[in-house]
Amino acid sequence: MAKKYGHEPVFALLTARSSPNVLLRTALFANDSGRVRALVTSDSTLVSSLSRAEHGQLAQTIFHEAFDAANLMLDLGFDPAAPGVDGGTALHAACWVGNVRLVDRILALGAVHLDAADPTHQSPPLGWSAYGSVHRRSPGGDYPAVAFRLVAAGADIHATGNLHGLTLVEMAKGNPEMQEALRRLGSV
Repeated sequence: MAKKYGHEPVFALLTARSSPNVLLRTALFANDSGRVRALVTSDSTLVSSLSRAEHGQLAQTIFHEAFDAANLMLDLGFDPAAPGVDGGTALHAACWVGNVRLVDRILALGAVHLDAADPTHQSPPLGWSAYGSVHRRSPGGDYPAVAFRLVAAGADIHATGNLHGLTLVEMAKGNPEMQEALRRLGSV
């Protein structure tokens, strides 16, 4: 806030008294890749010393569509399986916002189980994509492409969508394009 509102002396004081973890997160969310890399270079254990909750900020970052920061976090080795919003992984969050590039990147890492249900909604990443296609509809999101990527990678198209027993097609009610894509993939 000090930086945002031009209070440079306050920002300098806070920075001087901040831990490396706080400095790293501040640099990440400011998209200051030079500062991020300098911090990690000066302490090679910085990312590995972060708590599981701090690694979960990757999923939260994706959920809130800070994609540059998320990509930088993935470059640094943040754990995409760490829980974020509602206990969902980075893959859940990427599906929620329909971000094909991040879905592809997380799938390539192989660090997240494709059919893992989050602890809050008991919904797999495909469920987050189906529901997000109606209730999030992120600009630039391509929910059908996300569903195709997940199924091609081995996700269960017949999985229950959530704890209420809804099918994936039912979760996409309100988005006929997504419903059709799910049906083409074999969902009912």
